[in-house]
Amino acid sequence: MDINVQFVGLQQGVGSFARYIECIFLVRIFIIQHDCGHNSFVRSRHMRNIVGYICSLFSAIPYKYWATSHHFHHNHNGMLEVRDIGDLDTLTVQEFAALTKFQRFWYRVYRSPLVMFGIIPIYYVLIHNRLALIKMPEFKKLKWSLTFNNVLLIGGVTLLCLLLDWKKVLFVHFITLFLFAIVAIWFFYIQHQHEKGYKHWKARWEFIYAAVKGSSYYKFPGILNGFTGNIAIHHIHHLNPAIPNYNRKKVLTPFHGSISIPLKLLSGRA
Repeated sequence: MDINVQFVGLQQGVGSFARYIECIFLVRIFIIQHDCGHNSFVRSRHMRNIVGYICSLFSAIPYKYWATSHHFHHNHNGMLEVRDIGDLDTLTVQEFAALTKFQRFWYRVYRSPLVMFGIIPIYYVLIHNRLALIKMPEFKKLKWSLTFNNVLLIGGVTLLCLLLDWKKVLFVHFITLFLFAIVAIWFFYIQHQHEKGYKHWKARWEFIYAAVKGSSYYKFPGILNGFTGNIAIHHIHHLNPAIPNYNRKKVLTPFHGSISIPLKLLSGRA
């Protein structure tokens, strides 16, 4: 009896560990999709789109629609008028001071770790990336792409459920997606939510400062940089998103040696 209990416990432990390993590999898959959306990773546009679409079926993040919103984020990072696209919503001091006590309470709830890394990841995967929520004209023509991606995703999961044990398929798939979404939201958070960051209204906004001062440089151990595609070197990525993940680290030392903006602006810590 004791041996059976120990075996079941070992099985559960191995299963839980496997979900974390799957999450790490899914992060890597998404980084490849991310680079393809930035017109990098491989030279061929046709091949980039094929790879990007395939990766999106694993990450559950629509390739074309997300890439377009992410491009918008890169071109407007830190611009307060459009802060809700591709970033986590952040209020200015003046905006927060103008809120009622009840609104301040809900803003704090929204920014709390439980909501930010517990509820928002679920919303991000199941709702935010399934619906065409951006109402700008350039996104209207992408609705078909988003719908096509949703159909392929639902069809693929349904097929796996029919061929395999549907309970295990759904459990493994959604647990892995949830862990991946937590990592994604955590990255979005630390990349642009730090002390002495850069947030300005359009009249005072500058691209270079938004890229360098408004993006963090988060120092990871080597193996984590490998799995996350050096995305923690985020200021370099925002200066030139066309640099593929495998070349980003090569640019880091020459960049720090030649840039004229004071290096203290690069020290945005999460």
